Amino acid sequence: PRCRRKRHLGPLKAAKWKRAQVNAWVGVLLEKGGRKKKTDEQCPLNPKTVKHAMALGSAAYRFGKRLEIVHQNPFEFVKGPKVRGTPARILTDDEVRRLQKVTGGTRWEAFVTLALWLVPRRGETIALDWTAYDEDAQILSVHCAIAQTRKHGVRRKETKTGVTRSIPIPAHVAKALARQKALQAADELAAPHN
Repeated sequence: PRCRRKRHLGPLKAAKWKRAQVNAWVGVLLEKGGRKKKTDEQCPLNPKTVKHAMALGSAAYRFGKRLEIVHQNPFEFVKGPKVRGTPARILTDDEVRRLQKVTGGTRWEAFVTLALWLVPRRGETIALDWTAYDEDAQILSVHCAIAQTRKHGVRRKETKTGVTRSIPIPAHVAKALARQKALQAADELAAPHN
């Protein structure tokens, strides 16, 4: 972003930026902030890239405020561009087989197998721990998710629906979970204890 900032705003020092300059910079990036690789001509930047540039600029200003180099963060009240979500893509049968082959016998096997066959949401999958799995009943209880926000950082929260789901575990998923549990137990035994 430094080269983009300089290219689009000229010699204006960062400490002198106001909200108006940030808004203008965002507009310029959206309109002609990129460069085509072959011709080097200007082209629009993806709104998601502009949002990342804004996040970097805001982080730099927050750091500057802590060091008392700047007194305000002009990015704080500038609304970023709207980013359209990308449509979900379903893996083909061949892709699923290849993913299972690559992760089979690795630390990722249980995670990938569980995600592929039970399809919990991403935050729910990340939040799972052994307390959610009833090995005797072969039931997985999805009761929380991991979320990350600018305001609260990374934290546990309730599921999107606010309801705990009990999911029966197929035998091949149970085997992958059993292998993972055995690997973790071996790691714990091998770890030095104080």
